[in-house]
Amino acid sequence: MSINEDGEYEVEIPEQIYNSMFCYSITATICDEASQTFFGSDIIPPLPFEGIITPISEIQGQSEFSPFEGQSVNTTGIVTGAFANSFYIQDGATPWSGIYIYSGGALPSMGDSVIVSGEISEFCWDGSPCSCSDCGGAGVTEFYQPEDIYTISNNNPLPEPLLVTSGTALSEEYEGVLIRMENVECVSLPGGFGVWQVNDGSGICGIHNTPDGYEFDPVVGDTYNITGIVTSTFN
Repeated sequence: MSINEDGEYEVEIPEQIYNSMFCYSITATICDEASQTFFGSDIIPPLPFEGIITPISEIQGQSEFSPFEGQSVNTTGIVTGAFANSFYIQDGATPWSGIYIYSGGALPSMGDSVIVSGEISEFCWDGSPCSCSDCGGAGVTEFYQPEDIYTISNNNPLPEPLLVTSGTALSEEYEGVLIRMENVECVSLPGGFGVWQVNDGSGICGIHNTPDGYEFDPVVGDTYNITGIVTSTFN
């Protein structure tokens, strides 16, 4: 560690793997007596992005299965939700504008504007990607362990949630999209996997309580306004 002409301490960190998190500690000692250690972390940015951006709506294909399944693409959007090992991004406030990313590593934060690069797959919730277009399962279009995640900016406003009914919320066009349901009645309490159900008279929609997301204790018969991201689970 050295001190520069402005009285600031500097240290050269050995080369790290790009697009990865590194942790560090700094220990300050006063005259070989009292000492204090400071801990910190940061993310090594990826190499400058080079490539063609494919809009999320094109990746979703406006159909049940992505026309890009098995292909590598780049897309961009605002992070609308970040969980234990995955996140969602959205590039507008329209149907077909959201997508799921399973990262398994360092995650961006809600409001980050990012570019994601990697292979598109259909996920059947059995723990790994599968070819849903062959098996006919109700899969989720996703980036599975993307090659690169580029952060463009932070603290951006989230897309405006789309107002939908409980009966249409689980339509394919809203997969990965931030939506809002108003005046929906709780018709069942959380059961297996923490899912409880609501209905506004148009049809039932499941609400997923997750340990790494938002958990709520509903009351059967009460009505709620609910905002969240649409996904399909367990076929």
